[in-house]
Amino acid sequence: MAAQKARKVTISLDADVIGWVKRHARREHGGNVSASVADCVEAMRRREHLRTFLRMSGAPTLSADEVARLLTEIRGDQRTAKVGRRGKRPAA
Repeated sequence: MAAQKARKVTISLDADVIGWVKRHARREHGGNVSASVADCVEAMRRREHLRTFLRMSGAPTLSADEVARLLTEIRGDQRTAKVGRRGKRPAA
């Protein structure tokens, strides 16, 4: 996205949210809170675009359990992995 002239806005957030944004800003942007908020907004935009794409593609909706199983498989989390043929969990 091409750089555009920034505009100042005023928003109200809960104290814990402000704390998280400031910590994120220190970790990721040298303390620049505006850059931290811009990161969050960009993540929301990507999520919205992904939802639009999935809706247009006709992809099936996953239940919360299906999402959890998929994430477990992606992460390789052995704690909730499927039990093998002999009733034992795979070795870690």
